[in-house]
Amino acid sequence: MMKKKILIVEDDFDTCTLLSMLFKKTGYVPMVAQNGRDAIEMAQQDKPDLVIFDRMLPDVDGWEVYESIRDAEDIPAICLSALPPDKEVSREMKMGNSEYIRKPFYNDELLARVD
Repeated sequence: MMKKKILIVEDDFDTCTLLSMLFKKTGYVPMVAQNGRDAIEMAQQDKPDLVIFDRMLPDVDGWEVYESIRDAEDIPAICLSALPPDKEVSREMKMGNSEYIRKPFYNDELLARVD
C-alpha cells in the first residue's frame, strides 16, 4: 500500500517542521512548500493526496493557491490559519472539498480530519 502524500503550504519554518514530523510519525509522506508558486509546481509534479495550506503566504493568498491546484486536480484540502473564517472562506469551502482549522491547533484534531 502506497503512503499518502500531504503537501504542506506554510511559510513558518517551525510549523512546517512540526507538521512534517507529525505526518511522518503517523505514516504519511509530507512535502513542504513555503510559498504559493512552489506549492502549485509541487502539486503538478507530485500529485499529493491532500493539501494543507495557510491563508497568509508571502507571495500569493493561500485560497488562490488552493484554487489553482484544485483547478488542475480534485485534491481535498485543509486550510490551517490564525485568521478567523470570514464570508470569503465560507464561500470557498462550499465550492471545494476543503475544511478550516484555526491556529493554534490540536494535533489530534488535525490528524482526525486528515484521516
